[in-house]
This record gives sequence, structure tokens and C-alpha cells, in this order.
Amino acid sequence: MTLRATATLCVTGLFVAVWPWLLHYLGDDDLYAILGPFSLVLIAVLGALAGRAWWASVLAHHFKRNFAIGLGVGAIMTAGTYGAYAVCAKLIPKLAGEVEGLYRAAHPVSFGTALAWTLIVIVAEEVLWRGPALDGLPSRRARVAVLAASLATYTAVQIATGSWVVALAALVCGSFWMAERVATRSIVAPLVSHGIWTMTVIHLYPVTALFPALYPGGRPA
Repeated sequence: MTLRATATLCVTGLFVAVWPWLLHYLGDDDLYAILGPFSLVLIAVLGALAGRAWWASVLAHHFKRNFAIGLGVGAIMTAGTYGAYAVCAKLIPKLAGEVEGLYRAAHPVSFGTALAWTLIVIVAEEVLWRGPALDGLPSRRARVAVLAASLATYTAVQIATGSWVVALAALVCGSFWMAERVATRSIVAPLVSHGIWTMTVIHLYPVTALFPALYPGGRPA
């Protein structure tokens, strides 16, 4: 493994270790104020370590095809989320209230500010968990190990939010995005899918707005 690949893997591990600490200890009021700037630093550092050649390969490689795949997978994931929530909220009465609380925590700032920071965080998550650390490994076995560790840590760090719903969503969504990354050998498809799902489900049309009848007394304000 080259020095660049080793350094990228080590720095990636460091950022992964810091991420849940930020979520748990510094995200009680305005998570974007902490996670947003941290994401910018992450993108800059890992982007520089990856180098121009890596960026060119993972962005330009069959760009139109991968973009279309990302659109399709993102649309399927989003539709599936609404359907799954409708079923699960009826089976688990407390789910609706917990999800509503998560939405309140996700919108501590203005709508425009939340959208802008969310876009940056999405890019950072893709660079961190499905980025350059997955390439440049010496063997197929090493790559499989890093892929597994990436998905496991992506799920595990969400536990710092204190919500099993967020951790479960990370596991399911992360599996889709990792599959896209492996299949296309590009971050374009998972980045597009990630953006569509997060922007739609988290900001533009929350699942709680689609199913107000699930709340006994009406949807909470």
C-alpha cells in the first residue's frame, strides 16, 4: 500500500472517531454550527490527500450513467421510506412521536441554512465513508475488510444521536449507497442518491407530514 493510501486510511479513521463525539457532546442545540465547519475541513483534508487523479477517476468515470443510477436509486429509496414509515408507525405506536422529535432537532436554524449545511454534510459523509479510503488497498481481502468497517462505523456513529431510528436508517441507507459505490466505482451515484433521499425525507417533505392521521391528536406542532 502506498504512503498516500496509508495516510488517507489513517486520517479517515481519525475523522470517523471524532464524528460521533461531535454528535453526542456538541450537537444539543445547533448541530450544523459544529458539524458543518467540521465537514468542510474533512472534505478539504481528505480531498487533498486523495489527489486530483482520484477525484478525476471517481467523478468522471461513466458520469452520465452513474448520475442516472443515483437518480433512480434515490427515487426508489425515498418512495420506500414513506411506505416503510406508514407500516412501521402503525405497528410501533411510539415511532411517530420519536420521529417528530428528530425532525425538530434537524431544524434548529432557518430552512435555507439547514439545506446548505446539509448538502455539505452529505458530501463529507460520502468522502469519509465511501471515499478515497476504499481505494488503493493492496488486496481484495483488505478492500472487503475496509468496506465492512465503513458500513459498520457509518451505522455505529449514529448511535451517538441517541436514536435507534437514526442508526437503523443509516444501516439501511448506507447499504444502498455502499452498493452503488462498489458497483459503479464512483461516488457520483451514492452522492446523488444520498442527496435526493436526505433533502426530500429530512427537509422538503418529512414523513410526518405525509401521514398526519398516524397522530391520535393530530400532527404535533
